[in-house]
Amino acid sequence: MKRITASGVRGVIWDKIKNRWVTYLWIDGKNKYIGSFHNMEDAIQAKIKVVEEYGKPELLEPYKYISVNERSKIYYNKDKEKKLKKMRERHDKNREGDLLRNMGYKRRLKLKIIEEYGGKCVCCGENRFEFLTIDHINGDGKQHRKELGANMLYNWLKKNNFPKDNFQLLCMNCNFAKGHFGKCPHEIEREKENLNE
Repeated sequence: MKRITASGVRGVIWDKIKNRWVTYLWIDGKNKYIGSFHNMEDAIQAKIKVVEEYGKPELLEPYKYISVNERSKIYYNKDKEKKLKKMRERHDKNREGDLLRNMGYKRRLKLKIIEEYGGKCVCCGENRFEFLTIDHINGDGKQHRKELGANMLYNWLKKNNFPKDNFQLLCMNCNFAKGHFGKCPHEIEREKENLNE
């Protein structure tokens, strides 16, 4: 990284070993040594004299500090289309493997969620992996998912040690019925059976 020198002039630096100001000139792809001086002003004047001989006053301008973010933007914008094309090619080449790896993680996470929440639908007892899902007992699932972002509920549950206070395992049918009709038909049937007893 290019940095501001103590002298403020490019190529005029303090040499800790020699305890002197050393002057260089980078020109024609080579670093030309000018000399070393006890006084910073003498070092700067020597640099000015050589620069005037070459007729390149821009070589006296101090280094401009560029932050990490600015350097990243410069790098990203340089050959941007070429980099994007390369990224797309790499993505297309590895797409199937990426999907399989991602699916593997999601499947493992869902199995862990199912295990933590009892392994079966609390309403009808369905235990097939493909049918099971998490239900918000209080009915605030839509708002909660909106706050978390798309497909982040299972990760949130894992991060928060699988809380049981507002979450239960339901099959898709029971969850759909509860969400759209307020109660699942299984629950209504159980209530009727209890009344008849």
